[in-house]
Amino acid sequence: MGRLFLGVTGATPSIEVGYVNAGVELAITREKLEVRQGNPKLLVKQWVINEGAQLTVNGLELDVTKLQKALGAGETSSATVTDTLVFGADTNATEYAVRFQHDMPNGATVFIDLWKAQASGEMSLTFGDDPLQVPYVFMAQDSATVWGGIAANAKGRLMRITVINP
Repeated sequence: MGRLFLGVTGATPSIEVGYVNAGVELAITREKLEVRQGNPKLLVKQWVINEGAQLTVNGLELDVTKLQKALGAGETSSATVTDTLVFGADTNATEYAVRFQHDMPNGATVFIDLWKAQASGEMSLTFGDDPLQVPYVFMAQDSATVWGGIAANAKGRLMRITVINP
């Protein structure tokens, strides 16, 4: 289990989306261009030509404002006892700063920080006997700055993983 936080890009996320179920996945991808020579062809050099990071979590709380963040679009409204999300025909995708916090059994705390990310915009909710899980998928985007407006490290423009040991 862990907690998911969102916020405006350029600042430490402070909006707690809530607790998330076990099975959080951070996928880091690196596509390479390979140069091979000889007979048989042997690998001589590789260059990274495409990088990405994607954070996938399942939230345990149903809230239309949080659903809007998971979609990266739409509008919400609230009345006395009614919360509403309307969705459709919005061509923009909201950008967020994203932080996932996981407390390890040994007392360590792991933080996964995406400096700037967009929600996948796709969602499938299953209503049944099991607790409702709200899927959140965020894809990191290139960011010249980290939180606080500090220039990003030239080799750290997508994300950061921090482990705080007890």
